[in-house]
This record gives sequence, C-alpha cells and structure tokens, in this order.
Amino acid sequence: MGSGKDLLVLARVQTAAITSLTPVFGALAVHFSSGDPFSDPLDEWPFWSSLLMIGLLMHVFGFVQNEICDLEVDRRANSLSHKPLVKGSIGVGTARGTVIASIVGLILLGLQLTPRLWPLIVLVLSIAMASIYNIKGKSFPGSDVFLATWAFLFVIYGGMAAGSELTHLPDLLLMFATMAFLQIVFNNMIEGGMKDVDNDAKAGARTFAVVTGVRTTSCAGGNETLRVPPAFKVTAAVVKALHTSIALIALWIVMRPGSMESFTSHISQILMALVLAGVWVSWRRLFSQETFQRDRMLNLFGIHEACTYFIFPVVIFAWIDTVWFFFLMMVPFLWYVAFNRFLYGTAARPGV
Repeated sequence: MGSGKDLLVLARVQTAAITSLTPVFGALAVHFSSGDPFSDPLDEWPFWSSLLMIGLLMHVFGFVQNEICDLEVDRRANSLSHKPLVKGSIGVGTARGTVIASIVGLILLGLQLTPRLWPLIVLVLSIAMASIYNIKGKSFPGSDVFLATWAFLFVIYGGMAAGSELTHLPDLLLMFATMAFLQIVFNNMIEGGMKDVDNDAKAGARTFAVVTGVRTTSCAGGNETLRVPPAFKVTAAVVKALHTSIALIALWIVMRPGSMESFTSHISQILMALVLAGVWVSWRRLFSQETFQRDRMLNLFGIHEACTYFIFPVVIFAWIDTVWFFFLMMVPFLWYVAFNRFLYGTAARPGV
C-alpha cells in the first residue's frame, strides 16, 4: 500500500475538479432550459453535492483503471518511471480494489440521487464506454470515440438527474454533451496522441497519432524532431472548429431570451472571444513545434484545456449568478494548480 500522495498520483487527482463538474453542467443546462431564473445551489446542496461526488468517483474509477490497463506500456517509458504502479509503491490488486469500490459507490449514489431507471442506465453506459476505452484504447485507431461517448453520456446523465427525460432532452444539454464529446476527442486523440507518440510507437500501440504518421526522430544534440502529417493537423482543426461553432450557438441560445444588446450579453461575448483566442493560440503553438518537447507540450495542453473548459461557464454567464460563475471558473483552475504543485512540484506540468 503506497502513501496518500501515491494514491492521489494514481487517481490523477489534479484534474478531478473538472470531471466532478461534468454532470453539473448537464444539470445546469436543464435548469436553464426550464425557463426558471438561476437559484442558489446552496438551497439544493444535497443534490449538487451528490452530483459532485458522483463526478469524483467517476474520475477515480476512470483514471485508476486507465493506469492499470496502460501499465505495460508505461513500464517501457523512462519518463513515467515515477508512476505508482510502475515503481511498485501501489500494487495492482489495490488499484483494482479502488476501481471496484468506485463503481459500487457510483451506482449507490446514482440510485440515491434519482431512483428512476433511465438515468441509471445512462450512468452505467457511461461507465461501460470508459472501460472499453481503457481496455482497448491502444488497440485500434479512433478508439478515443468510446471515451468521448463516456463524456457525452455523463453530461446527459447530469441533465437527467436534474429531471430531464431521455425523450425530451433540451437543446443546451445536447450542445454541452456534444462539446464534451469533442473536447475529449481532441484532448485524447490529438493532444494525448502527440504527447505519447514516442512511447506508443515503441510499444506497437495503434493510436490515431501513430497510424496517421506522427513521429519523433532523434537528431544531433540529443533533441528529437516532431513530424506531424497534414491529415493529423486537418483532423485536429476540424474537431476544434466544430467545438467552437457549437459553443457559439450555445452562447446565442442562452443570450436569446434577453437582449443581445444588454450589458451581460456584451460581457458574455467578450469573455467568449477571450477564451476562444486562448484556445486557438495554444492550438497554433502546439502545431508549430518542430522539436519534440514533452514538458512544453504538457504546458500547452494545460493552457488549451483550461481555455476549453472555461467555455462552459462563459456560455451560461448571462444566466448564472456572478459568484457561482467565478466559482465554476476558478475552482477547477486553482485545484489543478494546487495539486500539480503538491504532487509534481510544478503548476502546469503533471507527470502523466
């Protein structure tokens, strides 16, 4: 049994706040779509705290299972020798027990939150999609779609937990779910594929990056050049463009009930312009690299993913209370920085 710090590293807890908020945004989309004004979450704290706990357990389950499934590949990578399963500070049996306990907790909390059948089915399907990806994710290109489907279903689950019916899902809920789907496709298939391409290629993994020809080549001075073929770049651009388009449509839906000329609408548009600028500038810098610098990639990934996440609270800025808007904006960011500092000694470069 490893230390508490090893357990936190195993569960990749630095990004747990965002995973915990995934179903929360689904529930918020349903509350907005009901036509009611925003209500203080503290008035319904048992519901929101249960939803956050379900998100946390989903995070622990997914990442610990992923660490187990990727163990043999990780053992071949010198840069990942610090991982708890690789160095043996936590046994595989303990990790499997953590996965099982998390799944049991998810089901029990899901039943406690809403005893209706269809939300539970959607929750179980999301667990299944994450498991399929973790087990088969490096076996064939495009398997990242399973993990993206997990995100889609998990947002839908949050909306259904808030009372939405599967046959009448609001437009904003479907847009949030689709944005989550595309975000995971980009995060996993594009960013993750580039970050791990050297290790994956050596291990014979068939990720999208490896199959499309992303490669690293050793050169003089101990550096490695990074080759990113046009097909990979085009795919990344298309995914990002779709995500941006849906985000802008979602923003329009939220502003539509009021005046497009109102103060909050203007602020919403300015905030959206700022976060989208961050998304595309970091995207451009990522694909302008000519040398393979894993640490720099991780920094760019952190910036890109933070800006992509910020889109969700910015979309509902015109509706949500300002205090809770800043809560949704700042807590995941501060959580990420604090746990990165604690676990890896750096603010934005986790050892993953």
